[in-house]
Amino acid sequence: MRWLAKAALQNTISVLPGGVEVNGLLQRYGTRSVVMTPQRVVRKLARVGGRHLDHQRRFGPRPLTETEVVEIGTGFAPLLPVGLYLAGAKAVHTFDIVRLASTARTCDMLEQLVATADSGGLERECPWVLPDRLDHVRAIAADPPLELDRLLAEMRISYHVGDASRSGLPDGSAGLFVTNNVFEHIPAEGIRALLREAHRTGTPQALISHHIDLRDHYAKFDRKVGVYNSLRFSSRRWRYLNSRLEPQNRLRRPDFLRLVDECGFDLVAEDSHNGNDAHFAAVRPAPEFGRYDEADLRIVDMWIAARRRG
Repeated sequence: MRWLAKAALQNTISVLPGGVEVNGLLQRYGTRSVVMTPQRVVRKLARVGGRHLDHQRRFGPRPLTETEVVEIGTGFAPLLPVGLYLAGAKAVHTFDIVRLASTARTCDMLEQLVATADSGGLERECPWVLPDRLDHVRAIAADPPLELDRLLAEMRISYHVGDASRSGLPDGSAGLFVTNNVFEHIPAEGIRALLREAHRTGTPQALISHHIDLRDHYAKFDRKVGVYNSLRFSSRRWRYLNSRLEPQNRLRRPDFLRLVDECGFDLVAEDSHNGNDAHFAAVRPAPEFGRYDEADLRIVDMWIAARRRG
């Protein structure tokens, strides 16, 4: 099966020097999953940025213009941080465990944003973009600084490489914490540490907003694999099949909600969705998943927002 070949390839790459970068090149030039086009950029910004901004408008303690934002999981280009800047964020701190973003990829992304603005697509899909901020991004894209940190600083974005659970940010400094497709890759203890840090650095009633993709991520590569495929395997077997470059923790909805509650946040919004019924019917979950209700096992996509308690 193709997904098994991918697992073997990624786990081989993971032990090589620069394995993360090699995997990024394969995604860019092989599967082309990280190649940016104007349509892909604006679609992702509208879908992800729009949902986080909706949570902020509905539940945030202060307007975005008065809010410092923390994003975890910068990725190959800081699209969400730039989107938050365009929406009016006071400042954005973006964290990644390794340095994936580069000046070239960021400039490419800015050019795609400007192209969508010129075609009218950005205004149509992302009506929350502020005209003066967009004008500033146009100017940066036309003559960008050569150094990435300086380039991002022009948009009030700070790029941090390291463990976001030891962020170094002051107590009570940030009002919004966001992730997109990050928590499904981190062990429960790692998520707990990140949420505790968000509680420490959060303002009173600070908001956390997270998109969590519970699908088997191999299904994105191998269409013959259903979105519930990973549930078939025991933890022992999954250790060998799981990608070391893009690990999937296989936590389910109750696990994430429990972690949010344990770390001092009260859930204020949830939007969860099931996968394909035929895919679920084709899978016999491993015995260890018997502790979950079937309704929770069926959920493969979650948006949650929670407010800092105390």
